[in-house]
Amino acid sequence: MFGTQANQRILVRFLNALFGDEFTVTKVEFHDKEILPKSEAGKRIIYDIYCQAKPESFRASRINEDHFPTIMSEDSEVKDYTHHFILEMQNEYSVPFEDRVLMYSSRLVADQLKRGSDYRLQPVISIAITNFRFPHLNDAPVHDMVMSDRNTGEVMTEKMRVVLLSLEALNGKSWKDLTTELEKFLYLIKNMGKMDTNSEAYKSGEYKEVFESAETGLLAAEDYELYCASAEAVREHEAAVAYAANKAEERGRAEGEAKGMAKGIIKVVRNMLNFGMPKDQVAAINNMTIAELNNLLDQK
Repeated sequence: MFGTQANQRILVRFLNALFGDEFTVTKVEFHDKEILPKSEAGKRIIYDIYCQAKPESFRASRINEDHFPTIMSEDSEVKDYTHHFILEMQNEYSVPFEDRVLMYSSRLVADQLKRGSDYRLQPVISIAITNFRFPHLNDAPVHDMVMSDRNTGEVMTEKMRVVLLSLEALNGKSWKDLTTELEKFLYLIKNMGKMDTNSEAYKSGEYKEVFESAETGLLAAEDYELYCASAEAVREHEAAVAYAANKAEERGRAEGEAKGMAKGIIKVVRNMLNFGMPKDQVAAINNMTIAELNNLLDQK
């Protein structure tokens, strides 16, 4: 949907759905997704999507004019102010994910500086579309993060910004429940694999180009192979999760049955002892030792 020059218009539309109250993007320039390390010991980075854009109608109040005197025009619109966008898709949560997003962002921030240049940086915005909720964040569909004061909330800089978008936050919602274009985009990303031409989203006609872009028949052979491998990995993951859940349910049921049986045996044993039967005889009848009988009687 987003990563090819042919589908540039869809990515532009998505970015405007996300940032439309701040700036408008009219076109993007895609860049090499692989960033090589500066040294042999360094780690290479491969972004899902890396592109740049020069937004139009930027709301100048969001930046410090003293830092950018050369890009401000007389009518307070920002000129030649390039934004760097990273888009990442993540299907399941892993503990270093936040660190990975931070490294991706900081590499693009640091790589802007050239010898002899000053420290005026262009903004780097990392957008992570996730199919999970972060365990330490609330259930909001959008988390928009910048460097700010932890006590007052005052923003120091928006030059390195992370936007987390949760597809899980749309669980339980139908197409008619959605009120913004951003919600509709996220809904399509999450559910398009289950939609057909009879779906409300398709029949609305609003996102015809998005549906067309997602048709696997239009992919080049290499891209189609990558898509199939990715889809198979997702299916295997979902099957593994379902299998683990079934096994956990079976274990829970077996443990419950075992506890029930143990309680029944304890009741029988105690009744036998209450009728005056000696412990060794009770143990023999129930095929256990005196020590096992005593352990059983100690259970609550």
